[in-house]
Amino acid sequence: MALPKLNNAPKFEMTIPSLNKKVRFRPFLVKEEKVLMIASEAGDSASTLNAIFDIVNACCVDESFQPNDLTAYDVEYMFLQIRAKSVGESSKINATCDSCNHQNEVTIDLNEAKVSGKEIKSDIIKLNDDISLKMKWPTYGELINAGVAPEQMSNIDTLFRLLANCIDSVMTEEENFKLSDQAENEVTEFIESLSTEQFNKVREYVEAIPQVRYNLKFTCNNCNTVNEREITGIANFF
Repeated sequence: MALPKLNNAPKFEMTIPSLNKKVRFRPFLVKEEKVLMIASEAGDSASTLNAIFDIVNACCVDESFQPNDLTAYDVEYMFLQIRAKSVGESSKINATCDSCNHQNEVTIDLNEAKVSGKEIKSDIIKLNDDISLKMKWPTYGELINAGVAPEQMSNIDTLFRLLANCIDSVMTEEENFKLSDQAENEVTEFIESLSTEQFNKVREYVEAIPQVRYNLKFTCNNCNTVNEREITGIANFF
């Protein structure tokens, strides 16, 4: 006789930030949480990113759901929503006091995490009179394939790979060159040929990519200093 089936999971609804589209989802199960825990214990960021993506894909139950269209901030936000309904809407993190460096255990409300970024007036960057760039927000899958963890943007190698994935095409008056059709070494050579002014224009666009953010405020239990900071990066929410 077969064992009974457990957990006819309830369904919830959330809005995909970049698409402003609602999708139904279920809480994750132990088998899915196990994969995430194994990846986290291994300390391999690529495995963790893949595990998060797989959980979001498995838990979103609408047939029309297209996971490959999701941006990095979509996946981070959606994972937080799924995690909140799976194991609790709060999370305990360690936060260092700015004054005395004491470690404080602080509880954050995952429902208060929001997606925001700097305003971008146009996705076209004019490099000179002849050449312009058509920009885009990269998908989560593109970042995984490029080995880019969103929270590592300060790393210069990571930044260059992120830049490459944010450029959709190079445009001249006669032609439009899709970067996805170009060899990796040619893309790298093109980015390295930018002037400092041109590079900063592209970097400004990249640094405006929306992120999941949480405004953390806590009082140090050692020196009573009130600390305020912004949390970004999915790894910092747990």
